[in-house]
Amino acid sequence: MLENTVWYSLAQRYYMSDEETREQKAKILLESSENQAEIDKWEVRAREIAASLRALADRLENSPEQVVFSGEETPLEFQSSQPLVAQDVALSEIQRVRDNLRQLKFRRRDLQRSKDAFRI
Repeated sequence: MLENTVWYSLAQRYYMSDEETREQKAKILLESSENQAEIDKWEVRAREIAASLRALADRLENSPEQVVFSGEETPLEFQSSQPLVAQDVALSEIQRVRDNLRQLKFRRRDLQRSKDAFRI
């Protein structure tokens, strides 16, 4: 008797038609790809911040007297011929990037569970 019954995944309700199942799978796949694109975008931003922080750390280590922040008046002798541009490296920006990545990765985990349930 069991071999004649239709099997449905745990995510698929017994009353879902094939069309509804395909539609649900398409939604999951679309959201999954959009989610990955957002993760990629925020990881690029995290790498940009890391590069800025490395440059700042290097300057602090080698010539800390030449570290100048935007809007600061600096004597000519301490101005660098190679200005350090560390834009948007405020703690709030680092936290924003981190929080967005956490949220997106939690969503990716949930989407993976849906993919597994639908056997995608």
